[in-house]
Amino acid sequence: MAAIYLVLLLCLHVQADVHVGMGETDMDLEREGPGQEAPDSDHGHEVDSPSEQQGHCSYTFTVPTSDQPYQSQGELDRVQKEVAALNDWKYQVSSAVSGMEERIDQVAKWTDGLDNKVEKSDYKDTVGAVTSLKEQQEETTDSLKALTLHVQSLNNTLGMLMAEKAKQQSALKRGTINTKDLGKYPKDCTVIYQAGYNQSGVYMVHPDVSNMIPKPEAPPDPFTVYCIMQNNTGWTLIQRREDGFTDFNRNWGQYRSGFGHLNREFWLGNDKIYLLTNQDRYKLRIEMEDWNNNVAYAEYDRFLIEDESDRYRLRVGNYNGTAGNALVNKNHDDRSHHNMPFGTSDGECGSEKRGGWWYFSLGNGCQEANLNGQYKSDYGLFRHRGFGYGIRWDPWKGEEYSLMSVRMMIAPTTA
Repeated sequence: MAAIYLVLLLCLHVQADVHVGMGETDMDLEREGPGQEAPDSDHGHEVDSPSEQQGHCSYTFTVPTSDQPYQSQGELDRVQKEVAALNDWKYQVSSAVSGMEERIDQVAKWTDGLDNKVEKSDYKDTVGAVTSLKEQQEETTDSLKALTLHVQSLNNTLGMLMAEKAKQQSALKRGTINTKDLGKYPKDCTVIYQAGYNQSGVYMVHPDVSNMIPKPEAPPDPFTVYCIMQNNTGWTLIQRREDGFTDFNRNWGQYRSGFGHLNREFWLGNDKIYLLTNQDRYKLRIEMEDWNNNVAYAEYDRFLIEDESDRYRLRVGNYNGTAGNALVNKNHDDRSHHNMPFGTSDGECGSEKRGGWWYFSLGNGCQEANLNGQYKSDYGLFRHRGFGYGIRWDPWKGEEYSLMSVRMMIAPTTA
């Protein structure tokens, strides 16, 4: 058995090309070349010389039999000790290598974990940044869409206003040119008609205040009006409703100055109506139409309003027409619009009925007519019915019917 260990040790020597010291014997194990004979063993072993190849060694040996006892037990012990020492050293090296491998694995795992954490952290940061940018982009897109719609709306409104302005400027230019040969601006549309101008449209007028009592503190400036040339006279239009384009739920100052568009819906203005109706004796004609295209009218042979100090109080005369007398209630003076001051959204009835008018008391229902109420179209669930604050003329259609169109016009009673 000791011979086997010795041969193994010799193989290690050949492969490593090293000499292993064997203690005090200073034993050298040398490779025998091919063809050389091995020396006789003192112990009767037959050992052939090793054959050498690249990186290999081999020996042929004879294991002693039981009747050939090994004679050098001390030498065998030393070899065994050396082999044990080598095995011990190999085990220590293997253990150290295993420890190093474990450390390397731990470091690799820790590095991988750190990389994953870094990657996850970077990923989270990147995802957060992308999400934030996406939200900002969506907000910017929404804002841009809203801004685009707003700009489109403004452009549409601007286009309508420019078209309306062009119409008014054209009509105003036409009216001014048509009346320039009169020497001065006419006081109303009747004078324009009598001068031979029979085309309806916008004209410039200048009320004559020379005979007014009391006279205005300052002469009024000329202003534009819309003239209706019909029934052999020129009517000065003071109000028109036809499509709901203009909001009539206005305050006192707006009704005083006037608002709207002369070619569409408008209120001429209480100051101007006062000047027109106090320079001479005027009559009022109201033309109205329902949603079935039925028409009716009401005429009053006397019409004027007082100045602002008396809150533009209404005065009307005798009635004639097909629509019924809604301005004068001969049986109940407290339910008559005649002699009533003007009221707007600043007051109780004006706020409730959504327009300026000559209301009577809130306790009596405010109105039997209101041609400046809220416009109600023929479309929608309730259509033009069921609204006490619409465009009303109760004697003709009742208190919950809102008219489709109406216009109020004045002319001198002598015309």
